[in-house]
Amino acid sequence: MKHFLAMIPIALLAGCNSDSEDGVVCTTEVIPGIAITVIDDVTEESISCGASAILQESSYEEELTNPESTDCDSTTLLLGALEREGFYNITVQKDGYEYWYAYDVEVVEGLCHVEQVEVEARLIPL
Repeated sequence: MKHFLAMIPIALLAGCNSDSEDGVVCTTEVIPGIAITVIDDVTEESISCGASAILQESSYEEELTNPESTDCDSTTLLLGALEREGFYNITVQKDGYEYWYAYDVEVVEGLCHVEQVEVEARLIPL
């Protein structure tokens, strides 16, 4: 009986496995595939307050915004494509600036999450 009880932990451990074959355990956090920094092309200042972006990938479309307010942080990144791989067209707009575009921005699947792409949208004042 003692030998049988000693074998239970071994049998239980044999039934355990990790999230992947190489022993990597993935987290449950959600990673944005695209992180956009909005910058004034002339002053080099961060200007994301009041800016918005549209991400398009095939039939998928997502709008990202950092609404203008008295306590708005102009360094806030516009984050989207949560755990979503693909090829994205990005449009960034803000009043007083020309539209900014990027095409076929690729977000790829990583081992556990998408690999985040950092995009710098340099807006030109009108």
